[in-house]
Amino acid sequence: MIKFYNSLTRKKEEFIPIEKDKVKMYSCGPTVYNFAHIGNLRAYIFSDLIVRTLKYFKFEVFNVMNITDVDDKTIRDSKSIKNDKLTPNEILKEFTNKYKTYFLEDLKSLNILKPIIVINATDSIKEIEFLINKLFEKGFAYISDDGIYFNLSKNKNYGKLVQINFQSQKKNISNRMIDDEYDKDSAQDFVLWKFKNEENEPSWEIEIGNNKYVGRPGWHIECSAMAYTHLGNNFDIHTGGIDLKFPHHENEICQSSCALDIDNQANFWMHNEHLLVDGKKMSKSLGNFYTLRDLNKMNFSSLALREVYLRSHYRQQLNFTLDSIKAGEVNVKKINTFYSDLKNLKPFENNENKSNRVEKIFKEKLDVFEKSLKDDLNTSIAISSVYEFIHLVNKIKKMSIDEINLSLNFLERIDKVFGLLKFDESIIPANIIKLANERKLARENKKFDLADDLRKQIELEGFILKDSKDSKEGFIIIKK
Repeated sequence: MIKFYNSLTRKKEEFIPIEKDKVKMYSCGPTVYNFAHIGNLRAYIFSDLIVRTLKYFKFEVFNVMNITDVDDKTIRDSKSIKNDKLTPNEILKEFTNKYKTYFLEDLKSLNILKPIIVINATDSIKEIEFLINKLFEKGFAYISDDGIYFNLSKNKNYGKLVQINFQSQKKNISNRMIDDEYDKDSAQDFVLWKFKNEENEPSWEIEIGNNKYVGRPGWHIECSAMAYTHLGNNFDIHTGGIDLKFPHHENEICQSSCALDIDNQANFWMHNEHLLVDGKKMSKSLGNFYTLRDLNKMNFSSLALREVYLRSHYRQQLNFTLDSIKAGEVNVKKINTFYSDLKNLKPFENNENKSNRVEKIFKEKLDVFEKSLKDDLNTSIAISSVYEFIHLVNKIKKMSIDEINLSLNFLERIDKVFGLLKFDESIIPANIIKLANERKLARENKKFDLADDLRKQIELEGFILKDSKDSKEGFIIIKK
């Protein structure tokens, strides 16, 4: 049984997907006006951890991530591009595509599995128009001089995620929502569509109530529209950093519920905690602001940063220091050296101890690893079990081939979640070769259904198996 902490109910709950064995998940992606900093990146390691853990426990995951490529910051900074041959929309796209590319490079460098769908807000204008129309038709939206706004006084259930009583906490809410204070009826109302107010400003046209309005979407409606389009009325998990909980995610719940007549768009809301640097909030003025590229220039590997994140529980505030990433570098090297040494280790042929000494360690540490993940992704305990496994196995002298393979299998299993091994693309993991040989035997015994199942299992692991008469094994394996 897997348990996740649900921000909506503020307790750990058994995770049961809406569709058996299939999980639909939405993650709030970056606003692409600059490089992502290491605080931002913790959220994407967190969402990757959820995906990898669910896949480890045999769930199929359909995950979507948005790219916010239109907002005040992207419009402001895109004006640095001077090109009379491009329209404002084209300039914005050129600017944001650059930082989107950098972001996707960061994901790859951190060994984060790319989501099934990565969608730009500017590619979802029709979907945004649809939701705003729904809200307008139902009386939840109104048109002001500078935009279209959500009328919070019409929604008595506002505040369910952060458990704020709208009627008694109006002042608190208005103070927290100043980022959207334009020409609205109430300070608490948030923008759905901002009208164009400058000639060189990127804009799109939508039709609301038989009238056309030129402008661009508000931040909150973008995510509601993209989540609904790709995952439907109700899906399993919505993730993001704790800073997005209010007002962004609260507003998502509000507008999606009202537009689509649902209680909540996601069953589980999951948030990772803040990251500090040297015990303080990250700031350029304090000189403690880092991007992944900054750390790489300091000769720290991306996987070392990944290990730092995994060493701490996602709901704990993480204090990043240069000493912590130095420790991460040592730990990543330890795992990879151990794996490489096992690959090159010559087995001891005359093994008198036939009980397989590794088997007991394997079962004990794998059990800790899996139970920790099932307990709200407790990676701090899970990763400790890996280091304990390495320590204990290193004490064993003259290992048999079975013990070596079992040790390799342990590392390959845990790496499906942790993603810390630096695989040589030319090296095929031992468990994949084992499956391929089992398939070969099944074919020889004319058990073709079993052979097909084994081939599919290999493909799920990220490899393609091809029969080959030119290979002495009778097959070749290629990484997807």
